[in-house]
Amino acid sequence: MPLDIENKTGAALIQVKSSVAIELIAAIHYLSDRSHHSFSDKLASSLLSKLSTNSSKMLKILSSMRLQGLELFEFVVKDRAFDDIELLLLKISGYEDVNFIYTLLGEVLDHNTILRVIADRQELNKLMQERPDLMNDYNGLEYLFYNTKSYKADIINLIKEMNNSILFSKLDSLKEDYGKLIEKTKARVKDKKPIDVAQEIMDRQFKRIFDFKEFYFIPSYFISPHKIRVFSTDAQMVVFALEQKENAVNEAGNRISLMFKIISDRTRLEILRVIIEEPTYGKLLAERLNLTTATISHHVEALKSIQLITEKRKKNIKYFEANEPEIKKLFDEGLGYLFKK
Repeated sequence: MPLDIENKTGAALIQVKSSVAIELIAAIHYLSDRSHHSFSDKLASSLLSKLSTNSSKMLKILSSMRLQGLELFEFVVKDRAFDDIELLLLKISGYEDVNFIYTLLGEVLDHNTILRVIADRQELNKLMQERPDLMNDYNGLEYLFYNTKSYKADIINLIKEMNNSILFSKLDSLKEDYGKLIEKTKARVKDKKPIDVAQEIMDRQFKRIFDFKEFYFIPSYFISPHKIRVFSTDAQMVVFALEQKENAVNEAGNRISLMFKIISDRTRLEILRVIIEEPTYGKLLAERLNLTTATISHHVEALKSIQLITEKRKKNIKYFEANEPEIKKLFDEGLGYLFKK
């Protein structure tokens, strides 16, 4: 699936590409933190159906972490395992316990601190008080520090189970969207320094900048609505949302808003209610609602424009019928938009 553009600017390597490993981890984050996302419940249910009980428990643990699973990006960048899930799993399995904790927590704790916590459980309480941002669940941190091998095995198993046909089918359907954003980002890094493009994408100036030798720009479907920067002293990765998905959400909102605006008129709502009850003629509608036929005609045309009613003929006499499937679809789409289904 990878689509990638590679340039070298002096000593720096620049890659603009899609990444199956990044999408898989972003999908894990999506399942552990669905409150921030607008993807369909059907997709979530399909992905969750592939997970074992242990992996579902691991999702709950990840949901208590600061980045709800996006911490796993650290392993992808450190080991350059962007497009090879088997390589990623092999690399993770090879981490010694302290280095695994160090990497998973974003290298914010030094090795001595980690060893001190492992040696004394009282130190874990102190750590949670000093660094509440690491994880808001004591049990999750306790599992990480004192059952590290099991924690690592559960992470590996979760990644294995997420590496399935449902995920790949979704990613395959997005090839065109990846391609468009890759080309657009390629043009940006041609005209500007990669660090400047990264700061524009993240919409902020970076406080920590090293002499990066490698820059990775990764468009992602599942990362939306977030964007994230991951870096070491020699490499930087920026993961940002596919524009097409966000546009689709905006377009859906605009369409639903327009349709509800049309039926928000009380007269049109009443016309719709009457026609749902029984197909009828314009003249009968005018008499029943005590309106002129011209007024009825104006409102009927508005409802026809959004396909909520249809025009029929019987012996050359025009009458109107409710398009019930479209009416139900409108309200279902409205609920789906509001509740992010």
